[in-house]
Amino acid sequence: MAGDPTERVLSNSTRVLCPLVTPFDDGAVDHDALATVVVHLAERGVDGFVPCGTTGEFASLTQDERRAVVETTVDAAPADAPVVAGAAGTAVETVRDRIADVADAGADAALTVSPYYVAPSDPSSNQAFFERVVADSPIPIYLYNIPSVVDEEIAPETVEALADRDAVVGLKDTSGDMTHVTEVLDRVPDEFEMLQGFDGQLVPGLYMGMDAGVNSLSHVIPGALNDAVEAVREGDHDRARDSQRHSIDPLFRCGSNYGFAGTTKVMLAHLGLLDDPELRPPLELPDPDEREEIRSTLDEVRDGGK
Repeated sequence: MAGDPTERVLSNSTRVLCPLVTPFDDGAVDHDALATVVVHLAERGVDGFVPCGTTGEFASLTQDERRAVVETTVDAAPADAPVVAGAAGTAVETVRDRIADVADAGADAALTVSPYYVAPSDPSSNQAFFERVVADSPIPIYLYNIPSVVDEEIAPETVEALADRDAVVGLKDTSGDMTHVTEVLDRVPDEFEMLQGFDGQLVPGLYMGMDAGVNSLSHVIPGALNDAVEAVREGDHDRARDSQRHSIDPLFRCGSNYGFAGTTKVMLAHLGLLDDPELRPPLELPDPDEREEIRSTLDEVRDGGK
């Protein structure tokens, strides 16, 4: 059931949420494969799920497909695992409709970005966009800072202003810009949930005060990510550093080099969780040599089944 828009979504024990891939079979969404992935990851300690995000190729899905993907995720996930569904768009009413749609599909919260396909906007313009988007939202909203695809950051002053809105409960930051992260942390209240979406900075982000991760590598090394979060919380700096450098970073470099949707699907197919690492255009799979590098790297870093 969708969450109260004024309530915290994540528990204090939340470590990592998975920004789910969207499996395809001959061009169609493969819901059986999606459910299999969700169940597998829940059994391996993933705390929550984020369907219809960047790794989930949301821009290549129709509205009906998005809703169905969210429904499948909600049905397959444990009852206590939060589902934060992507609801991005460029028009206020489109985003509001998508938020209402994912809420009706059972999501606990929605994730939305700055409007893309426009020149970088003045922070006040983006604030006005988000204020209209979140007005009367039926579920909590996470802002999604991902300047690599929308061509601008959500300014810290914009996050600060929106954090006063009851519906806005947190920020997923996939900027890779720790200076931006620390300025936002300095401006928002303690209960505002800061989620690190840049896998290569999970441990540094947690040490700076972020709450949890939303990391594509949780598809394949959830144990290493959970261990990194727990090590930070326990003050075991050596263990946290080792998890970041030796398990997370090598695979993160593969995703950075070859694209996270394709890299993740290649890894899932290598583990037998997908029959085919199919992508939708305009995305393309890494070439055969790159796929072999991805598989070899995964084999090297997998840590005792974690």
